[in-house]
Amino acid sequence: MAISQDSTRAITVTKAHDWESYVKMYDMETQEITFEEKIGGDKDQYIKCKEVELNSTGKLFAVCYFDDGLFRVRIFGRITRSVPEIEETEIKVNEICGIDNYTMVN
Repeated sequence: MAISQDSTRAITVTKAHDWESYVKMYDMETQEITFEEKIGGDKDQYIKCKEVELNSTGKLFAVCYFDDGLFRVRIFGRITRSVPEIEETEIKVNEICGIDNYTMVN
């Protein structure tokens, strides 16, 4: 879990299954979910996420994850996005660094 710089949000990465994780943001006063995005979801995937990182202003967040040989970085703010919006902005590390999809994480 991470706490936003302004201490108004708690951000969690939770694992539902080996193939599905969630990034959720909670309002610290009301404890209500204010943001939620799913990572993975297909039973053929294997998802492994790192913790959420914040930028210096606390307005942008990032989570690095591994998707069955594919390394990705998802950058997000405080507004839940559609799947196409997520896919447009997700960083595909394998393509940038020329890594094949046979690499596994420890």
